[in-house]
Amino acid sequence: TCSGNGNCKYFDVKSNPTTACLVTNSSCTASCVCINGYSGSSCNLNSTQAAARDALRLSLCQAVITVSQQSNPSPSLVSTLVGSLQSSFNADEITTETTLTTCSTALSKVSLFASEGLLVGLNSSTIAYLTSLISSFVGKSIPVTTVSSSIVFSLPFSEIIYNNSTNATTSVNANNTVNDAVNNLKKGLLQTISNGESLSFSSDSVQVNVTRALLNDVKNSVLTPPKNDAQAAYNTQSPTIILGSEGLDQCSFTKGYSQLSISEYSKSPYENSILETPILGLQSYSTSISTRRLSSYSFYEEDEDSYDDVTFEITDAVRELIGFDSSEDHLASERVVALPFTPLFFIIIPFASTQNFNFSSALYQAGTKSNITLPDCRLYESGEYVNCRGCNISSYTNYNVTYGCNDLSLLCEVAPSRRLTNEIDITRLLQTTDDDGGSNNAVSGSQFGAIFSAIAAEFASVLSSNPFTNLKQATAIIIFASILLF
Repeated sequence: TCSGNGNCKYFDVKSNPTTACLVTNSSCTASCVCINGYSGSSCNLNSTQAAARDALRLSLCQAVITVSQQSNPSPSLVSTLVGSLQSSFNADEITTETTLTTCSTALSKVSLFASEGLLVGLNSSTIAYLTSLISSFVGKSIPVTTVSSSIVFSLPFSEIIYNNSTNATTSVNANNTVNDAVNNLKKGLLQTISNGESLSFSSDSVQVNVTRALLNDVKNSVLTPPKNDAQAAYNTQSPTIILGSEGLDQCSFTKGYSQLSISEYSKSPYENSILETPILGLQSYSTSISTRRLSSYSFYEEDEDSYDDVTFEITDAVRELIGFDSSEDHLASERVVALPFTPLFFIIIPFASTQNFNFSSALYQAGTKSNITLPDCRLYESGEYVNCRGCNISSYTNYNVTYGCNDLSLLCEVAPSRRLTNEIDITRLLQTTDDDGGSNNAVSGSQFGAIFSAIAAEFASVLSSNPFTNLKQATAIIIFASILLF
């Protein structure tokens, strides 16, 4: 194993070491961790061989860049570049920052061509190769050691040098390149299909589906990315978005059709990921309407009479979609949480590994001071994981978590005429229309995941029962929590 020059290690969805990786678990991987200067997928390259391979990969990726800059853009050029870069890039044989950066630039060039409509007319195998190529960049990083400079003080008759140099190890990765390439791929795929059609491609780490579905058809519908071969073989649950009866009617789509892409990163492309789940992404492409997001929310008002109209009803269709089962046996293996609002959509995200939550006791018991661990919703935005706006836990099991959400701007640009309920501090910008749905389309959407976080017992006590039983307590706690957490 590993040519005798390393050890086989298991890594989870966050690329962190883990103790086990079953064949049926498509969220983890087994890789060689090389020692004594060896590298390669099986630790078969010594330092001299590794340097030569890295130099070769550098020259090949540079050649792809040169060809892309000196040739007229066309579908045939994209096909050539995809094949060339797929042969040029091998994550296990890239060992320097320069080579990784150069190959990332080459991928950016290719994916940008894809976003400009040059996938139209290409056969599906070329697009599948591009999807696989993007996937091969996921998780690749190069450790870089930086040394701080010595400090020199000049005095009248001498020079005193304080040699306080310290080493700091960081890493260079292709995170932004991967995310941009996936977004470019989605945009390019949408240009290859007509209204009413959809298209899917999957790879080891990246799964993508695009659709131009009729707006009426997405009401009460399930949006889910495709499965890769391993996920299909072991029937792995995919992350899912379930739209309600209003669907996406409040979004600024034109001509009665949506333009959506839904994707999954089964392995996080982001370094130091804190998520315990795959990343679910949804993007929508609409006319150029710039609507500033709500700067704050107010789910409740001070007048207690306002609680009379706050209800949460689960229709039979939604019960079936989210697997709601009120039987005693099922309730022993899941926790259902009362939502403080009527959701516009649900998000279901599977955990990367099976959990062991205790569902036999209430979230809060009088006299205890321990915190409760809950799967908390997170968005990946601008390099950070932030709390999901307007999303609360609806239910969770040892295998997945369901969030109910009422902020449609997480999924699309919301038309200025949307119905507003109990929201404040709203600012809108002027609308600019583009009826032909061309390149000026506005892009919006989110990347969802979950972490396990401790929730204060006082908040848990409200979640564990009807949140409107003690109105004053619920008002104070949930308004505060909505600002703090959501």
